[in-house]
Amino acid sequence: PGFQEDVLSTVADSVEKMRTMLLRLRDTQDGDGGPKLRLIALGPLVNDLFQRKGALIGRLAVGDLDDTLHVMAEATTLSAVLENLVQNALDAVDDSGQVSVSLSRRPKDGGGEEAVVSIIDNGSGMTQQFVDDHLFQPFVSTKETGFGLGMYQCREWVERWQGRLELQSAPGEGTIAQVVLP
Repeated sequence: PGFQEDVLSTVADSVEKMRTMLLRLRDTQDGDGGPKLRLIALGPLVNDLFQRKGALIGRLAVGDLDDTLHVMAEATTLSAVLENLVQNALDAVDDSGQVSVSLSRRPKDGGGEEAVVSIIDNGSGMTQQFVDDHLFQPFVSTKETGFGLGMYQCREWVERWQGRLELQSAPGEGTIAQVVLP
C-alpha cells in the first residue's frame, strides 16, 4: 500500500507538471511573454524533491539547507531543472553511490548574495573535454534512451533567470553541479 501511494503521488505530480507546462505553452502563444517569475523559497522546493525522489531511491541525501534562501524564477521549471540534475547524478552512481543536495549562500561579485543549490555525486565523473564540448549540446546524449536535451534546457532556464549552471567533474571522482541564482 505504501508503494502504491508513492506511485499515485508521483503520477499525480507528473500530471500537474504537464498541465502547468501546457498552460505555459498556451500563455506564450497568446503573446503575454510566457511564465512570470516569482519569489520562490528554495528549502521547501528541495524538500519536495527529496520526498519524491528519496523515498523511492534511498541513495539521495539532503545536506545543509539554508531555509531562508529565496530566488526569482518560475517554480515548475526550477523544480524540473533540479529534478533533472538530481536524476543525472543518480544515473551516474552505482548501487552503493550517493547523491546529496544542499543549499547555501555566497557573496556575489559586485555586492549582494547568490543562492547556490549543489548536487554532489560520487559517480564515474566526466572529463573536462566532455563537459566543454558535449554536455550542453542539444541532441547529444550518452544515455540509450536520452534525447540530449536535459542539460541544455537546464542551462538555458538558469541563464534566463540571470543565473549560472556550474559543473566540476573528474573521471573517477564524481560531479558537483551547482545552480547559482541571484
